[in-house]
Amino acid sequence: MREKINLSGITWDHPRGYEAIRAVSEVFCEKHPGVEIRWDVRSLKDFGDYPVTLLAENYDLIMLDHPHLGSAVRARALVPLDVCMEPEFLLDQKKNSVGRSYESYHMDGHPWALAVDAAAQVSAYRPDLMERLGEEMPETWEQVRDMAGRLEGKVRVGFPLCPTDCYCSFLTICANHAGEQFFDRENGIDRGTEVYALKILGELSELVHKDSLDMNPIQMLDRMARTDEIAYVPLLFGYSNYARKKRENGRLVRFTNIPSEREVPSGALLGGVGLAISSRCRHRELAAEFAAFAACGETQKGVYYRNAGQPGYLGAWTDLQVNADSSGFFEDTLLTLENSYLRPRYEGYNRFQEAAGRIINEGLRGHDHPERVADRLDASFRELKAGEKNGRYAS
Repeated sequence: MREKINLSGITWDHPRGYEAIRAVSEVFCEKHPGVEIRWDVRSLKDFGDYPVTLLAENYDLIMLDHPHLGSAVRARALVPLDVCMEPEFLLDQKKNSVGRSYESYHMDGHPWALAVDAAAQVSAYRPDLMERLGEEMPETWEQVRDMAGRLEGKVRVGFPLCPTDCYCSFLTICANHAGEQFFDRENGIDRGTEVYALKILGELSELVHKDSLDMNPIQMLDRMARTDEIAYVPLLFGYSNYARKKRENGRLVRFTNIPSEREVPSGALLGGVGLAISSRCRHRELAAEFAAFAACGETQKGVYYRNAGQPGYLGAWTDLQVNADSSGFFEDTLLTLENSYLRPRYEGYNRFQEAAGRIINEGLRGHDHPERVADRLDASFRELKAGEKNGRYAS
């Protein structure tokens, strides 16, 4: 009797994170008798913060966030996919990258994960509320401020500004204002750009929905769908789940391109999810076959999308049926994805990311002057750089 092969995977705790990959696993295992793939979940915060190097010690397959790549590659925690996948397949993945999604998992000349999920910060709105209020979609940050100032009644502008997401929005505004050169690995964030973005966040935090400073995108979208409190959100990570016409509860939320100072909606922080293989996996060929199956075009626009997934394959983003089912989510935000900002991924960056989110959130809560918040951000960056140079943060 043939021995059963078990693969273990770790994903994140949202239907978009676990329903799609589990459904794909079921189809794959039906085609591969004797194979079982089990998926555990971790919180959204852990998805952004928990080290991939530790996950790789216990799981064969890892759904990961690309800023962790530098640490994972240095620790040799992942399998370079070009040693176990056909060049033609990887070329197709590159050609069908949604914006810089494929690039975000490429480092040191190798791809380390497949972009099975693509996302960036986009804008969200309730079309029924916007029509009722007679509001037009803001196209600039000045128009966002004006709209937030007007909507001071029961219906407000919302903005998820919990520590993780206020930092993400800070980066988006910086990149939209100054281009991606604003962040230098040795010197940190350009001071003028830093203060500019903090000023916008500070002004908006005093005008938007009162719970914004405590909320992440999922909480904000749940509130939008279940109540009439929020008509518009300028920046959050897009979730096509809320735009699907067959939603069982809640009102339809639609998504569109971000406000911009430029002619195109540039600078939106790139998110998404990559599927990687742990270097400790004992069945690498099988794991690679599964990863390729999950990321291929047919699966992405089929079983992956149908089971609450948000594809990472361009052919799915431009598919007519997928867009008809999701109220145009993908075609309406694609321009933002194509002009998105790829944040740093070098080893140690995540420490600054986590500290910066706390600093900005605390500054917004305390109504601190942007210059003082910038001082604390700069000091945190210098401290972490010093720690890296003297080896305190070596993996």
